[in-house]
Amino acid sequence: MQVAPPHAAPARDRPGPARRLRVVVAGEVRAGKSSVINALLRQPVLPMLSRPGACPAFLVRHAPDEAGTVLLHHGTGATDRAPALDAATDFGGAGLCEVLVDAPHLAGIELVELPSPSNGEVGPEALALMAGADLLVWVSIASQAKRLSERSVVARLPPMRERSVIVLSRGDKLRSAADWDRIEDRVQREAGPFFGAVAFVQAARDAIRASGTDLHPPHPRGPDAPAARAGRAAAHRRDLGPRGLSGLPPM
Repeated sequence: MQVAPPHAAPARDRPGPARRLRVVVAGEVRAGKSSVINALLRQPVLPMLSRPGACPAFLVRHAPDEAGTVLLHHGTGATDRAPALDAATDFGGAGLCEVLVDAPHLAGIELVELPSPSNGEVGPEALALMAGADLLVWVSIASQAKRLSERSVVARLPPMRERSVIVLSRGDKLRSAADWDRIEDRVQREAGPFFGAVAFVQAARDAIRASGTDLHPPHPRGPDAPAARAGRAAAHRRDLGPRGLSGLPPM
């Protein structure tokens, strides 16, 4: 999995003033990883793919002069340009799909979506990318959060609570406020040692489009600022435990 050509060093170890903060978005198949990235971008850029094992990793970054460019990077070092990015895109075995967008609120940040393995096993390279991230966002379906398979992956990571967030997708599918409270209580109890915060996300495509109409809103302050900056598609966030997050990259 070639995630960041041409710089091969882990995100936090790359020198130089041009280093971008790396946000790695990971989770199981159909957990809603692309929806979370689209919510952060405030535009539906990544297609909703459900082809485990056939998709590359995605790297999305702000590049207004080249917005709309889709580059396919192969393990051989070759790079192809894809005419479009949608559910029918042929990735041709590429290990990384780099997508350039106009998203000024994410300048200086690169969003990386790790592919879900077809056999459910997360390999050492994917674990290293998660461990080396400036911020790890683990996506889980709200109604199924922190299943045994997910816990086994998180337990293999080094301690990184201060730079990890668990995002619960499909929050709009929960039937009542009591369901929200019940799931949040369970996640706080079980995920608190591993994640500094929890967020519920309702990333419907119309909400994402609506949030993109104003790319320069007033920057909120306080503990809920990172979720609010993700746009109206991010609905709810709370710290886990007494320490919370200290060091989220600026949005």
